[in-house]
Amino acid sequence: MSEVVETTQIPLTPTVAQAAGRGELGQLRQAFMLLTKVRIFGKPREEEKFRVYEYEDGLVREGGNMPLVVFRWDQVRTVFQQSTAHFENGRYKGTTFAYKLTRNDGAEFSIDGRFMDPRRVSRAVAAARPNQHQRWADFGEAVTRYVASRQLLDAQATLTIGQQLAFGDIVISMQGVHTQKFGVVPWSQIKDVQVRNGTVQIRKEGKFLSLSSRTVGRIPNFVLFMVLVDALRKGPGA
Repeated sequence: MSEVVETTQIPLTPTVAQAAGRGELGQLRQAFMLLTKVRIFGKPREEEKFRVYEYEDGLVREGGNMPLVVFRWDQVRTVFQQSTAHFENGRYKGTTFAYKLTRNDGAEFSIDGRFMDPRRVSRAVAAARPNQHQRWADFGEAVTRYVASRQLLDAQATLTIGQQLAFGDIVISMQGVHTQKFGVVPWSQIKDVQVRNGTVQIRKEGKFLSLSSRTVGRIPNFVLFMVLVDALRKGPGA
C-alpha cells in the first residue's frame, strides 16, 4: 500500500511548472507525493512512487521513474469511482477508495488507497492514526466534480437535441429512462433514484423492483449522471 506525505515536503520542479503552463492549468492548489515500500538488500525502505500536482484545470504527474503526464479536466472522457467501508464482526476496519480517469486519447490515471474515516472512529483513534490517504481520497472525490462540471453543458446539449446518453447500461434521454424490459419509463413515473449500499436504484412508481441494480463503481461519470437525472426529474425550468 502506498503512502502519501504532506504538501510542504513536495518541491515544484521547473518541468512541472512548464508543463502546467503549456497545458494552461491555472493556479496550483495542492500537491501529493506517493511512497511505495521496497526491499533493498533485504531491508524495507520507502521510495517515491510519483508526485501529483493539482491545478485549477487539471493535474500533472511526475517522478518515480514514470513519464510526466498532464490531465486537463476538460480532456477526461470518463471517471469511475468507488468507496467502500469495511467491517469485521461489526467493527469498522477502514475505507478503501478508487478513482480511475480515462483521457480522450485513452491515457489513464488512478487515485486509490485506504484510510480510517474519522467520522467512524473515536477522536483518539483518529488522532493516533493520521493518514494522508484521506486527503488523497478527498482529492479523488473533488476530481469527479471537476470533470462533471466540464461535461455538463455538452451533456445537456446532447439531451436537448433529442439524443440519448449512456452511463454504462443505464440510458437516459429527455423522455425518461430507457430499459429493455419496460421500454422508456417517463421521468414523471420515476419514483426516486438513490444509492443504497453502493448500488444505484432507480424505482418506478408502483413497482417494488428497481429498474437498475448497478453499483456506483460500474457507472461512468456517476456525478454527472446524478446531476442530469436530478434535473430531468424536476423538469424544465426547475
